[in-house]
Amino acid sequence: MDLTQVSPTVWQLAFPVGHVHFVRLPDGYALIDTAVPGSAPTILNALTRLGGRSPDLRQIVLTHSHIDHMGSAADLVRATGARVLAGALDAPVISGTAVELEPAYTAPERALHEQIMAGFAEADVRPLQHVPVDVELHDGDTVDDWIRRLPPSGGWRRWRWRRCASRTASRC
Repeated sequence: MDLTQVSPTVWQLAFPVGHVHFVRLPDGYALIDTAVPGSAPTILNALTRLGGRSPDLRQIVLTHSHIDHMGSAADLVRATGARVLAGALDAPVISGTAVELEPAYTAPERALHEQIMAGFAEADVRPLQHVPVDVELHDGDTVDDWIRRLPPSGGWRRWRWRRCASRTASRC
């Protein structure tokens, strides 16, 4: 998988379905999303390519509860001990204490969803494992230890959680 640096402190790891992003923290790394189940070895390999080790993954931020975003979170928590952060509205679904509501798909979206799910079945993607959420994020919350350099001013800004109106409960 290609690992692409998108800013001085952020790298993207592209998967056929979904992407994950590494964020360099003062004491390690954070991960935004975890791709589909079974992706943990590829993600940990990418962390090694960045110069990190499993214990260096400190935080996992899950933008929402879809399988291509939280699919490997449980495996990564077991391998690294990372804390899981997620939007408060999605946290019950991610932790398995609530069931995700079926979206109201348009006809083209339904066809795409069915195609993706058939591809997962064909690829023998493992079932989704829920994972406890350590920190529930609310609109405007700052994410611990995350700062980013703003070009061209060179100033620094903290990362903030933003909830948006969409088919899913929240997004980062």
